[in-house]
Amino acid sequence: MSEEKKIVEAAATVEVVAEKEAPLEHGAVKKYRAPAAKAGKVIVRNLIFDLREKHLTAVFKKYGLIKDVSVPLNPSTNTNRGFGFVEFETREEATNAIAEMNGSKFKGRNLTVEFSVPKESYEKRIDNILGATNMERKDVIKPVSVKNEIRTEKDAKAKAEEEQKVIEANKTVT
Repeated sequence: MSEEKKIVEAAATVEVVAEKEAPLEHGAVKKYRAPAAKAGKVIVRNLIFDLREKHLTAVFKKYGLIKDVSVPLNPSTNTNRGFGFVEFETREEATNAIAEMNGSKFKGRNLTVEFSVPKESYEKRIDNILGATNMERKDVIKPVSVKNEIRTEKDAKAKAEEEQKVIEANKTVT
């Protein structure tokens, strides 16, 4: 079975809302249910590190009314962590933003824009993928647009190397 098929199957086994059990007194167990995903909330990945909320607001406001924008910062460097969240009033507005912005270039980087899910669900999905494949965590969480960008760069480099070999071979023949 291919790695991609294993990833898809592993991701499909995760529930949208994660559940945890919390022990109570006298051995009883209370189920904890993570909050459901907000219908119009999207995550924007592969951001340039000097980007802030105002930049995301300016780019995404043309797709609908924005309720909230958040760009988590790394406290030690005061730069963003490479991702941010935009919450729209409706799911339709978020869907339009995803359709237009996913895979687009912004400040030289390919963005990945998709619906946001609660962190517990996301972590569980990643753990299922890791368990079903021999991939490393850094490869699983890397956005598809970044993987494609890296693959394209490698292909271009390999093609340039091959062309250089042909040029060198032609020089030795003449």
